[in-house]
This record gives sequence, C-alpha cells and structure tokens, in this order.
Amino acid sequence: MILNIILSTVLLAQATSTPSALRDAVKDQVAAEVAAIAQTKVRRAYVGSITSKTEAGFVMDNHKNESRNITTTAEATIKNSAKDITLKDLKIGDFVIAMGEADAKNNLLAKRILVVTKSAEDKRKTMIFTVTKSTATTLSVENLKKEAWTVKITSDTSYTGKTKVADIVAGDKIAVVGSLASIASTFNALKIHKLTK
Repeated sequence: MILNIILSTVLLAQATSTPSALRDAVKDQVAAEVAAIAQTKVRRAYVGSITSKTEAGFVMDNHKNESRNITTTAEATIKNSAKDITLKDLKIGDFVIAMGEADAKNNLLAKRILVVTKSAEDKRKTMIFTVTKSTATTLSVENLKKEAWTVKITSDTSYTGKTKVADIVAGDKIAVVGSLASIASTFNALKIHKLTK
C-alpha cells in the first residue's frame, strides 16, 4: 500500500509542475488510502453482557467495560444452549459471544450470536513466601513485607516438578497458587512451586 502511494506520488510529480499541486495530489492520494483502510472489515468476536437493545441489535460491555455496538441481519444465527432464538428473545444482562465483521470503530455486524453462561470469577491468587517452618500440613511463612502467614496444605495440594512437602524447608522461597482462607493471614494452597534449589 505504501509502495502504491510512493509510485502514485512519482507519477503525479511528473504530471504536475507546481509544488502545491504535487502536495495536493499526494494529500488526496493519502486520504483515499486512509478511507479505504477505514472501510476494511475484520473478523472479530466480542464477549460481554448486553446493556441496551436497539431495533437492529444491541450494545454490550466487555470485561474491560468497553461498549461495543452489535448489529444483526435476518441471516444472523442466534442461539442459546438449547435452541435457535431471535433478536427479540435477547434480554439486557444476557452474557453473549457475538461473532462477525468489525469496522475500524469496532462496530460489529454479527453473523452468529451465542447466549452463554458467564464463568464464575476466578478467586485464585499467587503469593510469594519465604518458609520459616515446615510440617506435613502447614507451612509457616513470611510474605515480601515480612508479615507472618500460614499456608495450609491438603491432599488436593500439588507441587511443580518432583518437589514434595518434605523437600520444603526453612529458608526456601516458594510461589503458592491458592485462595485466602477465612482465617486472617492464612492461605489455602492449591499448587506450590519451590523457587530455591
């Protein structure tokens, strides 16, 4: 595309004699190329919740709270988990995946829309600790702020590599994936990765 602009500019330079005519010709050529790019449609899929409906579609917010305008045609396929539905069956709050062609402003002409169940929020966290004491069911640890924590180990706790709980000793640095327990400064371990050798 840039090569086309350069070649067009050279040809226009030969055909025009004044600098202002050349500048105007290049400006017009660039404007035409930018307009062509703006009209380009790209296949996209947007995921989010319907926030409002229009006669020809709806507006949805994605996980970043960015609004997306979705337009449908009579040929669009709209489904929920059980059957085909129509645009009128969609409700505000429905969690959808809209697939189709998006323009440069992220407006989507949907070819297919699926109403799906929104996944539960993942509450797992990863924390880095230094071990101060180790037993078969708990690790006494300190976080990076030197605050005391307890890491609970259960039969569901797994380890990376060949590490076992017996391999974790005082002074080891570990990364723990898990969840906060109901008891303050307690972390339920799902997976432990030993950072020190």
